Amino acid sequence: MKTNFFIATILLGIVILLSSAVFISQSPQEAFLEKSAELVIRQIGDEVLRYAGDSTSRVLVVNK
Repeated sequence: MKTNFFIATILLGIVILLSSAVFISQSPQEAFLEKSAELVIRQIGDEVLRYAGDSTSRVLVVNK
């Protein structure tokens, strides 16, 4: 039981370190441009759906 908890804690720590390294390596301007591009893609999807007559469907978050 203790070994499973220990392994899970170590794996979680590694995941947190790797994800924080990705955010640190990315400049704020690059992050802003990436979020802006995702927003524009969602807006285009919304406009296409509305043009097709569908005003009830949701445009989901863009996945990388």
